[in-house]
Amino acid sequence: MFSLQRPCAICGNDLFEASPGAKLHHICRCRVCETVQVRTLPGESELREIYGEGYFQSEDSARMGYADYAADRDCIVRTAHRRLTAIERHAPDRGRLLDVGCALGFFMSAARERGWNVQGVDISAHAAGYARETLGLDARCGMLEEAGFEPRSFDVLTLWDVIEHVHDPVATLSACAGLLKDGGLLVLSTPDIGSRVAKVTGPRWMGFKLAEEHLYYFSRRTMALALEKAGFEILDESSVGKHIALGFFAERLELYAGPLARALGRALSAAKLSDRAVYVNPRDIMCITARKRR
Repeated sequence: MFSLQRPCAICGNDLFEASPGAKLHHICRCRVCETVQVRTLPGESELREIYGEGYFQSEDSARMGYADYAADRDCIVRTAHRRLTAIERHAPDRGRLLDVGCALGFFMSAARERGWNVQGVDISAHAAGYARETLGLDARCGMLEEAGFEPRSFDVLTLWDVIEHVHDPVATLSACAGLLKDGGLLVLSTPDIGSRVAKVTGPRWMGFKLAEEHLYYFSRRTMALALEKAGFEILDESSVGKHIALGFFAERLELYAGPLARALGRALSAAKLSDRAVYVNPRDIMCITARKRR
């Protein structure tokens, strides 16, 4: 048991316990609420450097970023439409939507196609610039709190694989609440450290592989605590997957089943099926829909 220079972002406790094993030396667990977080938070300038152009076309995507985010557009858009269908069950009128951490804007593009009035924000100047200049979207660069959106002006905010990357999750969720109309919806996804896959694979879990990006690791319980503290009530929670290319699936499978995954990758390549897209849901990503309390 030890203290960090900062209290737990979720409950304010200042006592933590180390994670077992040398591979997870960089993270610790709050003794009270059990939120898992990195021992040392990067500075704001370091965060901006991480999410440069190289993040979206990375030579080592198993450690950080994406192999080629732009090339994966079709899969991302298919996933976006699947998630928008779920959102529209709660918000059929398709009003104003803000995508926080919008990346290159592919989710925004899908939302616009379905009739949403959509805006976005991303810390990456490269990503926001691509969304504006290539897709003609209203995407701003910067932290959510500094982006200048009008308070209480959105019907829906989305954060896809974002909340685990921010310095202060409760502060970010509170900022989201400030931008939503009363009764507005927040929909987020984030890796689920409490999932069976995370527990079975331990240090080999994909969520831990992205050590330079992920600052927090939530279970459904700790995510619920953060949302409640920020002024939200949960309407729905589930596990979600993504549309991915079979070749990429085999590549990621190597983290858990090396020789078998490599053999599968070679077989897919020989059969010219590497680019075939499938929907994969290992049930280690949670998706939560929450309503801003009136």
